Parts: sequence; structure tokens; C-alpha cells
Amino acid sequence: MSGLLVTVEGASHLVRALQLLNTETSARCRAAVSESLDEAASEARSRVPVDTGELKATIRTEMMTSYPKGWLEVGYGTLRRRSRSTGKRKSRRKAPTLANTQPGVYAMVVEFGDPARNKPAEPFITPAIESVRPKNTARIRDALRGATVAAGGA
Repeated sequence: MSGLLVTVEGASHLVRALQLLNTETSARCRAAVSESLDEAASEARSRVPVDTGELKATIRTEMMTSYPKGWLEVGYGTLRRRSRSTGKRKSRRKAPTLANTQPGVYAMVVEFGDPARNKPAEPFITPAIESVRPKNTARIRDALRGATVAAGGA
């Protein structure tokens, strides 16, 4: 499976700490992460370059069920000309096309560009995630602060 991977430093420690918290705090953190993911997806949809609208239609979020962890997916599902190709179709043209690429590859080509195809980068995922980062941090902090207040902490 190809796609964009964003690594958050310290996430494994946060996940472990959240596993030890009560269910109410975990639910608050899940809501905070879900809200941030929805905001990032909305921001990505507003930034994505639109030719046919197919790429924009594939932007979605997924949440884990057991603890507050989620991700943004782009380029999977409904890209008819790109996602469902088996790559076995013969083409008479010698110019490279995106028609026989694997799911998610087209989104990466749009995001990062492809010098071999003379396609400049048109980032939309990374700026969307970066624009939501401060709000996400504040949401998680507020959810955890609410837990310490409810537990009688400072």
C-alpha cells in the first residue's frame, strides 16, 4: 500500500499513556483527534487541485476503534482511471501516463510532483496537516487537562 506517512514523535508514548487513562478521558481524546482529522480533511479538500474532482472525492479519514489514533487517506476508492487498473493494459503511446499506477500513487504525484513526467509539485495534504497541528495540540491538551481536573488534579 502506498501513500503519505506522517510520523509524530512521541505518539507511541502518548498512545500507551492514553491506554492507561479512564474511558471518559479516552473518549475526550478520541473526539479531539476525530475533530482534528475532519478539519484536516476539509482543509485538504479546499487545497487539492481539481481537474475532474476524482482525487478530491477520495479524501477521507479513518479512526482506530481501540484508542485515539487516526489517519487521513487520499487516492483510494473511487479513482476509476487510476485505482482500479491492473497495469496489464497495453498502450500504443510511449509517453508515460498515470493510468496504470497503483492506488494512492496519483495523490503522491500531485503532492510531491514527478520530474520524469514534468509534473510540478502541488502540495495539498502537508499544508492541510500543518495548518491543523496547533489546534490539534490544543485539543489534546484540553482533553487531558479535563481529565486531571475531573480527577482532582491541578
